[in-house]
Amino acid sequence: MFYSSKKSINKIDVIVPIGVILITIPIIFFSLKWNNVTSYFTQDFVDGLVLEVLMEDVMEDPYVPGRKVGRQNLRVKILNGEYQGKEFTIMNNITKGHNIYAQKGKKYIFTVRIKENGPFVWRYNYHRANYLYLLLLLFILLVIIIAGIKGLKS
Repeated sequence: MFYSSKKSINKIDVIVPIGVILITIPIIFFSLKWNNVTSYFTQDFVDGLVLEVLMEDVMEDPYVPGRKVGRQNLRVKILNGEYQGKEFTIMNNITKGHNIYAQKGKKYIFTVRIKENGPFVWRYNYHRANYLYLLLLLFILLVIIIAGIKGLKS
């Protein structure tokens, strides 16, 4: 018998992936349209810079060495979003559950919520974007080094 080295393409091998794609795209599109996720959040997450630490009442956590608890009064500048360029004076509560000690000149993620008397701003979390970009670059470089260009294409 003579066998061909080329594999014949079965109709199911073509129809199933196309069908999955044609079903998945509308599901994603309509789920995003029907479930308006942005309306769930009542605040905006923005980048901000600590311009000055106005007041600090912070002490060492008596139960966890190296950790601080207390509060800080901060002057911050919003770097993007609706309030870009505006400065606010905020209270940064440092607790066991939300332990972020703010420092002058560092970027953080802030939240802005609209209240009856205007915007209410508070420090939310660390600004980690640069570290995440660095990790992504490191991952791509490792893929290139270990698997070569073919590994990157895959």
